[in-house]
Amino acid sequence: NKKVFRLRIVGSKEYCAARVAEEEGISMADAEAKVFEINSKRHKSVNTLYEQQFEGSSLEHAVNFDLIINTDHLGAQGAALVTIMALEQAGYDLKRTKLA
Repeated sequence: NKKVFRLRIVGSKEYCAARVAEEEGISMADAEAKVFEINSKRHKSVNTLYEQQFEGSSLEHAVNFDLIINTDHLGAQGAALVTIMALEQAGYDLKRTKLA
């Protein structure tokens, strides 16, 4: 019965791998493998947690989310700003909400 805003942040394989390679100081090939592994684990986790409750519990089904942001062109700061605007439009009072 809690109010929930379902947000998904995505990026292309190339963009995500470049970010991981830079942050972790690894090769693009290793970064691409890491991104693939992490995304696979996330997908499996969501399916395991929600497959009994929701039909099509995949991360790939847009209807499972209130907002999906592709960070290829927005970046983290842009994604944060869009998220704040969306939360406000969805009726969240961010001035009164304590963030964990």
